[in-house]
Amino acid sequence: MRSNYFKKYLLGLLSVEDAETLEVQIISNEVSEDELISAENSLIEDYLCNNLNEEETIAFQTSFLITNERLERVELIKSLTQISDQKVEELQNIEVKPIFFERLKSFLMLRPLTVSLATIALILSLGLVWQVIFNTNKNIVGEELVALNKQDLSNLEEFKGFTKLNLAKGVLRSAGNSNNLLENQLTEKVLLSLILPAKIPAVEQFIVKIFQNGKQLQQLTQRSYENQEVRLLLPKSLLKKGEYQITLENKGEEYNYSFIVQ
Repeated sequence: MRSNYFKKYLLGLLSVEDAETLEVQIISNEVSEDELISAENSLIEDYLCNNLNEEETIAFQTSFLITNERLERVELIKSLTQISDQKVEELQNIEVKPIFFERLKSFLMLRPLTVSLATIALILSLGLVWQVIFNTNKNIVGEELVALNKQDLSNLEEFKGFTKLNLAKGVLRSAGNSNNLLENQLTEKVLLSLILPAKIPAVEQFIVKIFQNGKQLQQLTQRSYENQEVRLLLPKSLLKKGEYQITLENKGEEYNYSFIVQ
C-alpha cells in the first residue's frame, strides 16, 4: 500500500533504489507535500499509540527523529492526544449514555492528530458558544430583574393577576400558604413579599441575593415598604425547577427566605 511505502521511506527502511525513485516523484510533484505531511503525522501517531514493531520503533527513534521540527511535532501530537482524552473524561460527567463516550474515545484514538484537532476545536467552540449564550441570557435576565425592581411596588393593585407568594423569615410556610410554586402555572412576572421582623424601620435598603440550589443567581438592592416587607418582582425566566433561597442583608443583619419551584 502507498501509505506503508511512505512509512518505510520515512523510517529509512526502503531500499536505496526505491528511496531514490520516491524522491524523484517528490521533486517532480508526483507526490504532494500534503501527502508526505499526512504520512509523517500518521507515523507519529502509530509511534505514540505503540503500533510500530520493534524494528520500526528503533528506526523511528534513530532515523526519523533527527530534526527539531519532528521532535516538536511529536510533542505537539502527544499533547493533543492527552487533551482529547481529558476532554472525553470531562464529558463523561454529563448524563449521556456510556456508549456515546466509548465510541467517541475510539474515534479519537484512530488518528489523534487528524481527529483531535477537529474535535478539540469543536469542543472548545461549543464551550465558547455555550458560555456566550449562557452569559448573554444571564445578563439579560439580570438586567430585567434590576429594571423590574426599580419601579415602585407599593401599590399591590397594579399586580393583580400576578403569581404571588408571601414568605416569612426562616420558615418554609407563611400566612397559611405553601412555599411551593408550580413552574407551568407561573405568570410572566412573580411578586414575592418577604415579611420583615417588627424591629426593622419602615423604610430601609437591603442587599438582596437570590440562590438556586445553593448557587447564587443574582444580586440587587431593594427597599422595604411601610407594611414591614421587602417586595421583589421576579421574571418567570429566572424561576426554573429547584430550591430557592433569598437572603436579605442590612446593617450586619441577615434574613433568609426559602421557596421551591416544582
